[in-house]
This record gives sequence, structure tokens and C-alpha cells, in this order.
Amino acid sequence: MTDVYNVLKKILDKNIVKDLEEKSKIKESHPKKKLYKHIEEMKTITKFLIKKFNLCSYKRFLELLIELHDIGKLDRHWNLKGKKVPHAFIGLLKINELKKHLIKELGDDYYLLSYFVYRHHSLLTKKSLNILYIKDFYERKIPYRIPHDLDIGMIKDIIRKKTFYEKINYVDTFGLFKFIDSLSACGKKYDDIRELVEFKLRENLLLNYLKKYIEDKGFEIDKNKLELQQHLSEKDFLILIAPTGWGKTVGSLFFGKGYEKIILTLPTITAIRDFYEKISKNLNKNIVEMYFYLYDAYISTTENLSNERLFSYKIARSLFYPITITTVDQILLTFLQSGKYFLRRFNFRHASFILDEIHLLTPQMIYILLYFLKKFYKIYK
Repeated sequence: MTDVYNVLKKILDKNIVKDLEEKSKIKESHPKKKLYKHIEEMKTITKFLIKKFNLCSYKRFLELLIELHDIGKLDRHWNLKGKKVPHAFIGLLKINELKKHLIKELGDDYYLLSYFVYRHHSLLTKKSLNILYIKDFYERKIPYRIPHDLDIGMIKDIIRKKTFYEKINYVDTFGLFKFIDSLSACGKKYDDIRELVEFKLRENLLLNYLKKYIEDKGFEIDKNKLELQQHLSEKDFLILIAPTGWGKTVGSLFFGKGYEKIILTLPTITAIRDFYEKISKNLNKNIVEMYFYLYDAYISTTENLSNERLFSYKIARSLFYPITITTVDQILLTFLQSGKYFLRRFNFRHASFILDEIHLLTPQMIYILLYFLKKFYKIYK
């Protein structure tokens, strides 16, 4: 077995870590899976993903979050089969007990860590930091008194000190953590996403896709148009205006070469589904996905998603594919951090955004979109 508490061993007393190890090897965190195994799987997946999303500087923080996120499940009042106490909040209380050790090592990051553990199944809201709200909401649900030194509200001051760059990286680290957590929780391993992680949007692959698509239509590639597309695809920012039937949508995927992924937006769900079917015929269907409002209802008609964890995983990986076809509103909601949308934002790193039919967007949508693209451009490349 891997030493899953390797980071905590450098911070906490060895007897505390030994107790965690023993309990986590006995207690199930998910059906037929011990907590120790869950942490081990998450750490294995992390090795492959943290570099892909350029978050290596936050590796230690992420590993600590993985080691501690389900510590509340080790409490004697929590079990899989009986009435469950809120393990995430109990996890916060457990970490509060270790505060003097963790804060000495982590400094201000201790508060970020404890907050992410506390909210790893919930929204990141201001209300959740209010101690009066916490007492009113949780004291009736747990068999413990809430300690007076639970200063979770400190997180607001800590966040104010962080730069914009740091804030984005911490939240994206949390989003990546949530994706990895859902992956292991529903019984998936790295091999289940290996193809998506290791796939490269190479020029020859996209060129072959274009040729096959055009040949299937009974036409030949216009070499002049192709040369123009190849030249234009070298630009970082581009507005392409051409007549209907020129090949803008089909050829636009060529602009994603060299990036980790392509996020292509279309104006309607019907257009998304039609284009998905078109490119899936000429590209590996396993690397293409679509996502839109009410997508959860759509996939529930084609797949058995009665398992809540599997459902969460399916939604979480919606923007993880090398090519995702979606709508502009989904991009905006992700940037605006609406609900849990921010958990998928890490997928925007090193992505090529292709906005089809941009003339159909309102001036307000274009303004907001440009604002975020400019603001995140240097961080996300």
C-alpha cells in the first residue's frame, strides 16, 4: 500500500497519524471502499492531472486537502449505513483540533484548507462563514458543542490578502480536487480518463479530420482556403468573417491545434447535437463531448444515472474532454462562479475558445465574455 498520509506525517505527531491510518484502513468512506483506498486512488490520479493543469505549485496543498477532506467520516457517529451526521462539518471540527500543528506549518493556508474541507460538498458562500449561521444550522445535527475558537470567519481576511492570481489558482485546485474526488467515489480510476488526459490536438489529426469530413460530402479541399486557415490558426485572437457554407464551423477546430483542448460554442442545443454527430463520425467519439443547460436531464434519458456519485462524475467531467461543444451561457456561468460552475473552471486552462455565430450574441454577453477572457488570459494561457 502507498503511504497516503505522507504529507501529514511531516506535520503532525506520529501517534495522531498512526491513529488516522488505522481507522482509515478499517472504515468505509464509500460502498466497498475503505477511506485509505479512496485517498490512495485520489493521490494516484493527482500525479497525472496536476501537471496537465499547471498547478504543480499547489501540489502540497492539494495532497493535504485529499488526506484530510473525509476525516469527519472517521468519527464514531458517522457510518455509511446508519443516519449520517454532516461529515464535512465534523471534518472542520477535527481539523480545528489540529490547528496549532497545521497553522504552524501552513500559516494562512490553514484557513483555506479547513474551509475547503468544510465546504467540499457545498457552495462556497459568505453565509457559511457566519458563526451564528453555523451554530443555528449545525448544532442540531451533530452530537458536539461548537467550540468557541472556531474562527472560520478568518477566511475572509485571508482571501483579501491573496492576489487575483492566487485566488484563481486556489479555487481551481479545489475544483480539480472535487473532480478527482468524484472520480474515485464512483469507482473510476485513472485508466478511465487516461485517453482524455493524454490525447493531443495535433495538427495532422485535425487536418485528417477536415479532409475526411469534406470528402464524405463529395468535395475536395480548396487548397487556398486551407492555406488561409493554416495561416490564421497561428493567431492568438481572431475574428473570422466569411459567407455561409465557407466552412467556418467545420474548419474552426483547426484553430485548436497545440492547445490542451477545444471549447466550441454554438447558439442552440439542436446545433450542438448536430455538430456533435458530425465530428464524432470523423474523430474518435471518446474525445468529444457536449454540454448545455439541462444536460443532466438529457443524459439521464440515455444512461442509468441512479447512482448519485456516478451522476456527479458525469457532470463534473463535462468540460474535461479534449473537444467540448457547449453554449456561451455555460462559459459565462463558469467565469461568473454561479453555483458550483466554478468547480469546472480549471478545464479552461490552456484551452482554445471558438465562438461560432458570435453575431447572435447580445452586446452585453460579448462585453462580459471579453472582460473575462482578457482577465484570465495570462493565467490560463
